[in-house]
Amino acid sequence: MYTFSYMLFEAKLRQQNLWSEAEQERLARRAARARVSGHTVDGIRRTAVQLGDIVAGLRCQVRSRFDSNLEPAAC
Repeated sequence: MYTFSYMLFEAKLRQQNLWSEAEQERLARRAARARVSGHTVDGIRRTAVQLGDIVAGLRCQVRSRFDSNLEPAAC
């Protein structure tokens, strides 16, 4: 049976997980912007890099949502 203290503990773990996911997303976006801002990269390569960043972000989200432990996924 769930007690109030157990629910507070689980909420704290989930909050830490959500904060780390938000931080990972922010860092991934910053890296993607820095990576594609160079003028030497052509359009096709820029699109491929952006798609790779999207896939990596989705993979991280799926792994962290469906993982059995509540620790943030290392992405």
